[in-house]
Parts: sequence; structure tokens; C-alpha cells
Amino acid sequence: MPMQLKHNSHKIYVVETQADLLLCTQTIAPLPVIALDVEFDRNRFRYGFQLNLIQIASEKECFLIDPLKKLQLEPLWKVLRNAQQLKILHAANEDIQLLKSVGCPIQSVFDTEIAARLLNLPFNSLQGMLSTVLGITIEKGQQRSDWGKRPLTGQQLLYAVNDVSYLHKLYAKILDLLQQKNLLWIFEQECVALTQKEAESEEEKLKSLFNSCSEYEFFVITSIYHFREKIAQQLNKPPSQVFHNDVLWDLLKNPQGTLAEWLGLKGIHPYAKKEEFLEELETLINNAHALAQKKGLAKEKKFSGMTAEQRKALQDERDAVFMPIRNFLAQEYGEQGVTLILSKKLMDSLVSGNLKISQLKPYQQQLLIVTAQKLEINLEKYN
Repeated sequence: MPMQLKHNSHKIYVVETQADLLLCTQTIAPLPVIALDVEFDRNRFRYGFQLNLIQIASEKECFLIDPLKKLQLEPLWKVLRNAQQLKILHAANEDIQLLKSVGCPIQSVFDTEIAARLLNLPFNSLQGMLSTVLGITIEKGQQRSDWGKRPLTGQQLLYAVNDVSYLHKLYAKILDLLQQKNLLWIFEQECVALTQKEAESEEEKLKSLFNSCSEYEFFVITSIYHFREKIAQQLNKPPSQVFHNDVLWDLLKNPQGTLAEWLGLKGIHPYAKKEEFLEELETLINNAHALAQKKGLAKEKKFSGMTAEQRKALQDERDAVFMPIRNFLAQEYGEQGVTLILSKKLMDSLVSGNLKISQLKPYQQQLLIVTAQKLEINLEKYN
């Protein structure tokens, strides 16, 4: 399992067998704190959201676990699910969502990117934080490389090690800064919320992607979208490599013209240029239109937005009620910190009635209420 890889602080292990994984879990299970990162592919080189590498570090050892070796990972998931063990990560949102999707809802997270925002550090990237806080320089050139391709290069392996090997030192420094500035109580609630956050559902994703469509158009374009997803999965290619989103819209707005020019279009996968594919696509579009008509779906988008006057009224209300609170908090928590505490999107949700103060994180409720009292602002309407 040991691998000779030049690194100045850690002994590196590459985990590719079940026996290696057992040794890894036995080593990390008793530790109160570990550093964690994952490398993945999300519709960049292949279809879907794929876990390609797991990096775990103690203060002296680093384990590079290869999930593509068909390991039974439940023993590792059992360790990572332990709420008594702290996991240091950086910008952990996607990592957490991916781990949830494969059966590992981790708990007890210390996200250094959230800490950077609260501390108003000049850089939120791991590279920037290591340079600013620890004076350590690392290269990030492999971030967008193909982590699903084997064998991994030496540069990729070194990059993977660097992503976790300095997190213990960064954690110690950041924790001290958070305690000095009395920000730990806010930080801890943000990290808990991060582990509890649910991934956007497929329905929510499609409604957001096609929000300009009428009911009729939405039915047709999502039918084409799902067909493209099916083909992409069969080919194990990103959907955009079957055909681009702009082609998806063209198939909705001008199906006959687009299909007539299909073989000459750029960015179409060779599989999608086969005659049988084209016939299946044309049949699917015709059937989608016929079924949408049968269902009596509206061809005109219902106007659900606000008038200019209504938008201005809400903006004026936001500026009168919540901007003074935000400005007051910015004096204490800085511009980055206040963006986390009371973002403009959050203020808009409160003013529009889509969100109540009682639904916010406890620290947000406390800061809003206490600050409003100081400024003599009545928040009763928003509770």
C-alpha cells in the first residue's frame, strides 16, 4: 500500500484493495479529526455525478482511496458517518451531496471556505487561504483534469495529497481566529446546515432550467431532455456531448427545420447522427406535441411575475427594513461575513413573504431580532 510520492509532511498510501481499505479504516477510525476531500466528474468527461477518488489525511499520513477499483466502501462510510469525528473540508457542498448520494451522509464538518467568508479573508479558495494564512504555495492545475481516467498521473496524485495534507494546520489556525473574533457559534451553525442541505430535485432543476416555457412547451422540451439523458447514460457521455442545450431549444422552437439540418449541425455526437436515432427523436417530438395537445396544456405562459410597481415597492420595503440591519451587521462582520448572514436574496425572500424569520438559522434569527431592536425596526410582519 505505501507509495513513493514526494511530499514534505505526509506518508502517502494508495488504497486499491479491500485489505488496504481495512488498514485505512483501522487507522483513521480512532482519530478525533481527519481531513477529507473527494475528486469527481459531474457531466464533464462522463455521464452523471461520479466519485473518482477519496482523500483522507491525518496529521502524518494521507490515504488516496480509489473507488473505481470496485471496493466495498461501507466500512469507510461507517467511519465517515461518525458524528464524534470532525471532518475538515474546503468548499464542501458538492462533496457532501455526492457522498450522500452513495450512502454516506457525513456529519460534524468544518468547512474552511465558510470560515474564510466569516473571517473576511481576501481569498476563499484553498490555494488562496493556504498562501494567506500559512504562507504555503500549492499548484491547482489538475483541478479540472480527468479524475476518472486510470492510471492517475503523478501530478494528479500530488494535487490530491495537497488538497488534504495542509488542512490540519489550516484548521488549527482558522479555529483560533474564529474563537478570537467570537464567530465560532455562527460558523458551527453554518456547517451543520451544510450537512442538512438537500440536493435540488430533478423537478426543481427542470423548472429552473426551463422557467420561460409555457406548460405546453415545458412538456415537450422535458420529453426531449429526458431522451437526451437516456442516450447520454447509454454512451456514458455528458448530455451536452450528445447535443448542446441550444439545440434542445431549437428542437422545441423549430423542430422541423432543426431536424432537416441535423446532419450539418456542429456539436452532435456521431451516435446521434445515425438514421435510427434521428427517426426516434422525430417520433418522440411528434408524440410529445400530440400528448401535450391531448392534455390541453396551455401554450401561453401564465404571467406570474410582479409588475414594475410591485417590484419597486418590495425593493423600497427591503431598503427601509432590512438594509439598515444589513449595514449595521456589516460594520461588525464585514462585507463577506454579512453576505453569509443576511444576503440580498435572503432579504428579498423575507420581504416577499416566501420566507419567515422563524425559518432562518438560530443565529440569523438572533442577530436580526437584536439588531432590529437596537435600530428600533419592527420585524413583527416577517415572523
